[in-house]
Amino acid sequence: TPLYELPRVAERLGVARVLLKDESSRLGLPAFKMLGASWAVAYAVRRQWLPEVEGVLSPAQLGEALRDRESKRLVAATDGNHGRGVARMAKLLGVSCLILVPEGLAASRIEAIESEGAEVRIVPGSYDDAIRRSAAEADENSIVVSDTSWDGYRDIPRQVTNGYSTMFSEVDDALREAGLDRPTVVALQAGVGSFAAAGLQHYRAQNAPAPRPRTAIVEPLTADCLFRSAQAGELTEAPPPHPSTMAGLNCGLPSQLTWPTVQRAADVFIGIDDDAAYEAMR
Repeated sequence: TPLYELPRVAERLGVARVLLKDESSRLGLPAFKMLGASWAVAYAVRRQWLPEVEGVLSPAQLGEALRDRESKRLVAATDGNHGRGVARMAKLLGVSCLILVPEGLAASRIEAIESEGAEVRIVPGSYDDAIRRSAAEADENSIVVSDTSWDGYRDIPRQVTNGYSTMFSEVDDALREAGLDRPTVVALQAGVGSFAAAGLQHYRAQNAPAPRPRTAIVEPLTADCLFRSAQAGELTEAPPPHPSTMAGLNCGLPSQLTWPTVQRAADVFIGIDDDAAYEAMR
């Protein structure tokens, strides 16, 4: 996906250069979430349903290798784009899909998930309630593909974060091809923290070239669970309701898996209101 330069924004902020990674068309979907969903689904399917299969296979080839595809199902909780990514993978594999969403999710987001052929079920309460409900759906024929973790469930969310790392490798390649220096500040949006952790792991890796950029974690003011956790020094909930229009970031609890990375590697935590998001979108 393209890396755009925004000279007017840079001028307004009084900095040399601002670059924006445009994830509005990733693998045919309007969000970066497909990176994590595709990687995690492929990992989970191979581990649970195809442990004997070797070699690099496309999603379609993975689907063809499955026995009794009609009995297989992918499950995820979402407030938008992660669920649609899982649903797209289910369609590519030829298996069924159940996506659980919190009440109040915009009809357009539900329709987008349904357009991938998935069943959408509305769960009373918040995104975190939908996460808890999705965990109960796991069985030998149903794989839960979540981008957040809980006790006893870490391997798949770890693969979601690994999938997101693709984006930062692309940024490095684009900067190198353009003859530009590495960034001095990286702003990472955050819901439960899986995407932010991927960025932090990339720029804080032991072999990452110096100088290492400062890192800023950005959340909605009404769902600032990472900000609150940083203040408290431990996992802390941002209590519902979470009414922000930044639906994909409306998460009340950080991921157990990625919080240690965020706590250790992030420099600044920022909460923003919806007006700031509207202005940035324009």
